[in-house]
Amino acid sequence: MATFRIRYFTTRPGKQGKGPRYFWQPSADLVAAGWKIQRLADNLQDAQAEAERYNRDLDNWRKGLAGDAVVNAQIGSVEALINNYKSSRRWRELAPKTRGGYEYAFRIIRSWAADVPVSAITPRLVQMFYEKMRETHPAKAAAVVRVLRLLMTHAVREDMIERNPAERPGISHRAKKGTIWTHAHVNHIVRTADDMGHFSVGTAVMLNAWMGQRLGDVLALQVSAYKNGAIYKRQSKTGAEVVLPVDMVPQLKARIEAQIEHNRKAETPSVYLLPAAGGQAYTAVWFSHLLKRIRDAAAAGGPPPAGTAELIFKDLRHTAVTRLAEAGAPTPMIASITGHSFRTCEQIVDRYNIRTSKMAEEAFRLRLAAEAPKP
Repeated sequence: MATFRIRYFTTRPGKQGKGPRYFWQPSADLVAAGWKIQRLADNLQDAQAEAERYNRDLDNWRKGLAGDAVVNAQIGSVEALINNYKSSRRWRELAPKTRGGYEYAFRIIRSWAADVPVSAITPRLVQMFYEKMRETHPAKAAAVVRVLRLLMTHAVREDMIERNPAERPGISHRAKKGTIWTHAHVNHIVRTADDMGHFSVGTAVMLNAWMGQRLGDVLALQVSAYKNGAIYKRQSKTGAEVVLPVDMVPQLKARIEAQIEHNRKAETPSVYLLPAAGGQAYTAVWFSHLLKRIRDAAAAGGPPPAGTAELIFKDLRHTAVTRLAEAGAPTPMIASITGHSFRTCEQIVDRYNIRTSKMAEEAFRLRLAAEAPKP
């Protein structure tokens, strides 16, 4: 007699000699998309009926067609679109870390609509997809739907569809602000790093409070990038070229020269400006772990500036944007340093309420000066 298997229906032993327990257990990708493991009825027949209902709900969510069969899992499908995008120049030009993030989103999108024709994806279905994930994972939902929007833009370019159904998905998640590093924070962390024998970590912190670069780009800096009083860098993620006149800041110039001298005296020569022990480049994980140790030591040493325990290197990128905006630098100038898009710079300025504080005060000063009585 053939055994009929119900998708995602599982059985677990009961506790203390009791009968088996039944569950509907979706895959890891479906859990990431917002579906939860469900405890079913104790009776086998009722539990199987419940599992079948969950599977019907899942199929309707995947297809978005109220139960209508979706055929053609190949040409014109979402799976085919993903494969098409991954064979494009745009995919090849992405940094490895970015590809990894996209691959994660692709797995969730496949769980939802791998065999669905791209032409069947509507704004309403995208909204349903997003809202289901957002119930339990708002940040993840926002990230996945942004990748879906990118995929659908590619579909428009490939003439698979005329309009992008994910163009306005109604994303409402707002990333946490993070902690803006004060000058006291930077000085305290640098001193602690030096005291713990991690000079290059202190240099990286001090440097990036002004440069605002991604961690990977900072760790990849070579000594040859520093010339004629500036650091020349092509960013790995976007390909943006930045020229950072660090010698204009006396303390940065002194620190870089001290770092180069420190490297010269090391037992193992290195091509990297900020090398780890043995002259190698830090990996992002290695550096972050080391900075956490330094930060924790700095937070325990007294008296630390308020907020020291929450500091992370990534926030130095926003710190640089914030300080430049507070100084009155316009968006194009800020973007020329950090490599952000104009739009992202504006979002950071908005996130930290710079428009309504320092910049508003400066605007009033300018207006007062302009309206002052003429002698």
